[in-house]
Order: sequence, then structure tokens, then C-alpha cells
Amino acid sequence: MTFILFAFISVQVKASPQFVKSLHHIDEYRLDNGLTIILAPDNSQQLIHFDLVYLSGSLYDPDDAPGLAHLHEHMMFKGTQKRTTAELSEGIVEQGIYFNASTSFDRVRYTAELSSDYKKLDFLLKLEAERMSVPHFSKPELISELEIVRQEMAHADNDPLTVLVREMLAAAWGDKLYGRDVIGEYEALKSVTVEDMNAFHRLHYRPDNAVMILTGGFEKPRVLELIDRHFSGIKNPKDIVPSIDYIPAKNVATSFELNQGDFDSLTINFELPPFGDERFASLALIEDLLAGEPHGRLYQTLVMEGSALAAYAHPMTFAWGGQFIMGAVLYSEQSRQAVEEDLLAQFSELLTSPVSQEALERAKTNYRTSLNAVLRDSSNLSDMLAEMVPLGDWSEGFLIEERIQQLTPEEVQRHYASLFSDKKPIVGKLLAKQGNTSPERVMVPGQTEMEANEFEPEVDENTPVEPFDVAVLETKAQELERTIQRDQLHNGMKVALRSMPDSKDLVQGRMNLRFGTLESMEGTQAVHDITSMLLLRGTQDHTYQEVVDKLNRLESRLTMTSQGSRLAVDFAGPAQNLDELLELIAEVLKEPVFPEREFEFIKRQQVQLWKRPINHPSELAANALLQYIQQDYATYDPRRNLAPSDYLALLEPLTLEEVKNFYQSFYGAQYGEVALTGNFDPEHIKDILNTLFGSWMSQSEYQPIVSSHQELEPVRKVIKGGEAAGYYISRVNFPMSTQDSNYPAVQIMENILGSNPLSSRLFNRIREERQLSYGVGSYLYILRHGDQAYIDVYGDFPIGQGTHYADTIKAEMDRLARLGVSQRELDLAKNSLLSRRQKSIETEQGVLNLMARQLYYGTTTENWTRHNEKLAKVTLGDVKQAALKYLNSDQLVEVIVDPS
Repeated sequence: MTFILFAFISVQVKASPQFVKSLHHIDEYRLDNGLTIILAPDNSQQLIHFDLVYLSGSLYDPDDAPGLAHLHEHMMFKGTQKRTTAELSEGIVEQGIYFNASTSFDRVRYTAELSSDYKKLDFLLKLEAERMSVPHFSKPELISELEIVRQEMAHADNDPLTVLVREMLAAAWGDKLYGRDVIGEYEALKSVTVEDMNAFHRLHYRPDNAVMILTGGFEKPRVLELIDRHFSGIKNPKDIVPSIDYIPAKNVATSFELNQGDFDSLTINFELPPFGDERFASLALIEDLLAGEPHGRLYQTLVMEGSALAAYAHPMTFAWGGQFIMGAVLYSEQSRQAVEEDLLAQFSELLTSPVSQEALERAKTNYRTSLNAVLRDSSNLSDMLAEMVPLGDWSEGFLIEERIQQLTPEEVQRHYASLFSDKKPIVGKLLAKQGNTSPERVMVPGQTEMEANEFEPEVDENTPVEPFDVAVLETKAQELERTIQRDQLHNGMKVALRSMPDSKDLVQGRMNLRFGTLESMEGTQAVHDITSMLLLRGTQDHTYQEVVDKLNRLESRLTMTSQGSRLAVDFAGPAQNLDELLELIAEVLKEPVFPEREFEFIKRQQVQLWKRPINHPSELAANALLQYIQQDYATYDPRRNLAPSDYLALLEPLTLEEVKNFYQSFYGAQYGEVALTGNFDPEHIKDILNTLFGSWMSQSEYQPIVSSHQELEPVRKVIKGGEAAGYYISRVNFPMSTQDSNYPAVQIMENILGSNPLSSRLFNRIREERQLSYGVGSYLYILRHGDQAYIDVYGDFPIGQGTHYADTIKAEMDRLARLGVSQRELDLAKNSLLSRRQKSIETEQGVLNLMARQLYYGTTTENWTRHNEKLAKVTLGDVKQAALKYLNSDQLVEVIVDPS
């Protein structure tokens, strides 16, 4: 008996995940079947970030089926041998899990985010084990999904940067290795069979070719036990995954041109070796040395001197090679030849002369700051690990930092010279097309003819949905409320402080400065924007470079953005540097010097941005929609989104003196709010805030600018535009605020219509059944103040299908309004919305957003909790009544942008 017991224990120990290594509190384990597990738990987090990475991307596509790995990724959402497509997608929605996937050259990645709930995690792991071991592929679904991929191809062809990178890689590798497009070729994929899909899965979707990554709020032993339970029994096939034969890039000087997009852009590319080369430590700094703002060589010589709108430098790193890209976005009148010569001259200097010690130390500091920020953020850490794994070793990204700190200027220059001296450049030129000048056709559509069978319910009512536990949300909200201290500074500025003594995250903050009235802000759009952009460009004691350097030394970030009648200031930094960060923010806000050179530079840059042609169909559609619905506002009403010509009429004559006058007249803190969450002493921080901002007063009166409902005549506008796919957007307008008793039912109704991930009416009808769109959805806009409310519906469609697409959307809206929804749809929508609300208070950023809103509106988490209860009580009758009242397709304002 003793021997048998010992043998049993030995087997159990051997079967459990085996420890491999640890670095920066990140641990690697491995199951006996080869599944690699990377865990980075943080008990202060309330979310789990999950990635399952298969180390076979598009490089493993068969020669006669380019794009198979990507198509297979799509098919992985079509159920398993144990659950249907609907059961898979609705199960994810029911559990409140965010889920997505992507395919690259070296990997396929499945990403999830969920609350720190072991029941939800168990569901996810069980699902992923099924998808790994017993997928289900059918011919009808393969045929229909290929049409979705076809639309995704068209969607990609509409993006000029995607096309540019694709052409660049093709120029380097031809039709081999990274020269083949990840998304594939439609005609070749038409011959793919279910047998091909199963064969690819058997060979590549296996434990010894997969890496599972979890970061965030969990306990390591319990997670290891769950993974072991679901995955240790999955066996690998006898065949091994084929290796990739490295094919070097052609290394032939070449160039190409593309006539697409809104800007002229020049890109110069050089081949890189496979990842892991010892010179990658120096390569990790090249982006900062060349294009860092404001110190980078390209930024100084091209951007500040007026040759380019922007400059960039970026190593595209793959497991088997890569490309270094540097380039510039040009002013419309700028000579491309001159910019090309300047780019190559700066690059040549980098190869032939060492960087300065000052520049190198700055780049080292910036890299260390970025890495530390990743280590403090579970979401970013999961993302970094998932992208490092296909390159060979997840730990390499952290080890590079140690090598970076030892580099000398001479070593960096020597590495660059050996990397690039014998490489021939590929020059890619992206030439902007003329803006859309085709006249739009306007028509008022009649009643849409709908097929009778479109009104048949298509949901399984036999499987109940487990109701969301609203009591859990109430408990979380009560716990949150106990941690928040609300107060005012001496001048009336509202303050909310949430102290988290055990938090290892960055302290995060948001400050809103509010000023002006509807009358006084009229015509200030341009000066307001330019003022906010100039704030960081120098203070009475520090230059722009010194401000940036100090932020990096403090391992902090700071952004300032003009939004309506407020300035939004977002910041984050380590707890030990918070005092210095707040002092720097006060200096930037209260002591700006508005350098004339920086003013001329920003103004010149903004003029060019507003003069650019508009070509992308989504932007064409949005602009046409806004121009129509805002036609009753005066031209420079602050509630109006200005047309480019109107904005330029304000911007071009703008002077630096007007900027200074605007600052003096409007800036101050008494009408604003500041919220902070993280590890700090609230009393100490309140004293500092009072010292820094408690007596800073705006000279202007402040009144909230409130938007009111406007009746709109229904219309359908058709515009010719786009490259390879069309775009649709529509809006139905109605009067409502968040205080309206119908608001919860409208939220649920809109969730079912278009914003419920994976299982909305529009997703199922437009994408899954009709294959008319790669992406379709809806958006609900309702505020607490005013009564302007609307629902937007948007999505892409195949060329020539715009009217059919629009009619199908109207039919689906009418179907929902006439027949209502099913109980299962209602329950899934409640789970979706309540899960989303729960996640919003499970991250520091989400809590910060909530605190700032509550300060502005004068509410607390009690109001938030009451709304959760109202959502949970919404009935089928409430939803149908809301749909009949507000979802009126006959009142739609529609814009169709179609290349045909």
C-alpha cells in the first residue's frame, strides 16, 4: 500500500505544471504535454488578462493557400464538438468576458479580459481547451466566413498605412516569408476545404506549440490547478510542427509609389536580422534617438525646420527577420526628393558618428521608464508578453534593458554600422489623392420592404441565462465609496481622492479646468486648441525639452487636451514621485511662456492637417452626417463640429497675442475638478493641491454648454468615395437624458440592436447571416445634462451594396421595434451591460473616470448602484415600448459612402 500510494503521489506531482524560470515576479511553468504557462499575478488587481498564443501564424500557410492561418482564426469562433456557434458566442457574453483574436506572421493570438472570478476563468479555460482539442468546422460556415474575410481584405485595402506596409514587405521578400500578406488571397482561399482546416488545426493547435499567459488578479496555485485540469489531458499529434527556413530579404535598392490616403508620406526601410541578435539592445534605442520629441534628429531637422509634419522611426521585429522603418509625413508643397535626402543624411550620420552621451542617457531613461510602466500595468504586461513569446523568449524584452544600460555611444554607433552599412534601402512613397469632390445624391427613402421570415426569432429559449448578481455590484460600489474622499479646495475646485495603500500601480489623476459660456466660447475653437498644445512647450523655468526630460525622470506621463469648454489634464506617475509631478503640472498650467517659435510650428502643422484631403470612407461619412445634423447651429457655435474651411478661417489669422489673451481671460481652477486614485496620503495631497491650485482663479464666468434635442428631417445621402469597400453611418435622434425613466430600457434595447459583442441583432443579421460587413455596430449617446440623445449605426460593406446594406439595417430596426426581443436576448443584454459596468470599477482608470464624472455631476456611487438595479429590473415590455418610441427607422439620417 505504501508503494502504491508513493507511486500515485509521484504521478500526481509529475502531471502538475513544472516550474521553469522566473524574472521580475513573472513565472514560467510547463505541462508534461509541452504547454507553456506564463503567470504574473497581482493581488491588487480585480481583472484577469488572458492570452493564448499559438506559435504558427501566416508563415505556416501552405503555398497554395495563403491566408489559411487567418481564416482558421475566424473559424475558431464557430463552435466546438461540444457547443454550437451561438452557444460559444452567447456563453462569452453571458460570462461578461471581452474576447478577441488576431493573426500575425509568427503567431495567432486569442485575447480575453475578465473579472477576477474563478468561475468565469474556469469557463474560459474549458472553452479554450475545447477549441484546442475538439473544434468543429463545417462547410456552410467555412463558405460564409470566407466572405467575411473577403470584406476584411477590402477593409484593409481602404487603409493607406496598411497598404504601404504590405507593399514594403513585398518589396523586401517578394512572395516569400514576410512578403506574403497575413490576410491572404481570396481566390486561393476559395479552394480551402474543411479537411484542410482540420489538418491545419491538428498540426498547429497543440499544447507544445502554445503559450498561455495570465496577468492580473489571481492566485497562482489555483490558476495552475485549473489549467492542469483542463489542458494536461490534451495530447500532441505525432507529426511535428515544420520549421521555417529563413529567407533573407532581397537587399536590393528599390522604390514604389502608392496613390492613396490624405497625406504625402515617405518611408525608407532596411532589413533587420532575426530577433535575438546582440545588437538589438542598441536597436531598441533607435526610435528615440531619431524620432523622439523634441530631441530626436529627424524631429529637429525635419519637423521643427518645416520640412515634415511628423517624423517616425520604428523597428518592425519578427522571429525570422524584420524591417527598420523611418520616414516622414510631408507638407503638401514639400519636395519629396529633398526630404528623402535629409532622411538618408541623418541616418548616415547615425552610422558614421557616435551619438552624444546626453542623447544616449536620455534614450536609456526613456526606455527604462517605458518598461517600468509596462511592469506596473497588467494589461500592458500581458500584451508585451504575448508579443515577445513568438520572437523566441518572453524574458528577452526585460534582459535587453540590462544590456541597454551598459551601452556606450561608441558601441551604439558600431552596432548601427554593422546592422545597416551593407543594406540597400526600399523607398516607399504614399501620395495623397485629391479630396472627394463627387457630388452627393440626396434622397428620402420610402418604406423598406421586409421579408416575412426576417421576423422569426432566432434564439434558443430553452437554455436559461444565469442572472447577473447585482448584489455583488452593490457590495463593490459600497466598498469603493468608502475609499473615496470628496472635498473642495479653497477656491471651490472639486476634489475626489481615493487612497489605495497597497497599490503597486501608478497613481493616476485627471484634472478638468472649465471656463466660458455658450456666448463667450463662440469662435474660440482654434485658439482653445492651440493654447492647450502650447502649454507643455515651455514654462518660465523650463524649456520643452527640460519638461519632457523631467517627466521621463519621474517615470510619469502628462497630456493636455482641449475639449469643448474645458481643458482635460490626464497624468500618472509612481507614488514616490507624485509631489514633484503635481508641482510640474502646476508650473506647466500656471507659468507657460508660449514660445513664438513653438507657436508658429504648431500653427503651421495644424493648418496643414486641416487642409488635407478627406478620402477615407468612414471620415467622409462622419463629416457628411455632422454637417447635416448641425446645420441649425450658427457657424461658430461651440456645440458645432466645424467644417475644415470654417476652422481654417479661425486658425490662419490667429496670432500669438490672441493665444496669450485667451489664456489670461479663461484659464483658472475654481470651476473644475481633480480626481486621483492610487497609493498616497489623501490629507497630504489635498494640502499640496490647495497650495498649487487653491487660489488660481479664472477671470471668465462659467456655465455648462448644454446640447438640446433638434428635430431632423429624415434623409439618405449617397457619396462616392473609398477604395475597396463602402461605409455606412446613420443616426436616429430623440429627446432624453440619463434621468429619464426610459433610459435603462433604451440602454438594453441598443445593446441588443448593435453594441452587444458577438451576439447583437445587427452582428447576427448583417455579418453572420448576410456577410455584408466585416464590422457593424451601434452607439448610444445620452448625457445627464440637456436632452440631446441619439443612436448611431455604422459599418462597412462591399462595393455596390450600400443601399441593400442600409435597407437591411432599417429592416432589423423595424423588426426589433415591432416584435420586441426574446427573454434570452434580454437576459444576455443585462449580463453584458452589468458586466461592463462591473469592469469599469475594477481598474484604476475606470474608477478615475467614474470619480471625475461624479464630481462634475454632483453624484456618488449610490446613484451608480441605483442605476444597476434599474437595469436588472427592465422587462420585455419595457424594451419593446422603448423600441417603439425611440427606434424609429423612418426618422433616420443616413450617409452611404460607396466607391461604385
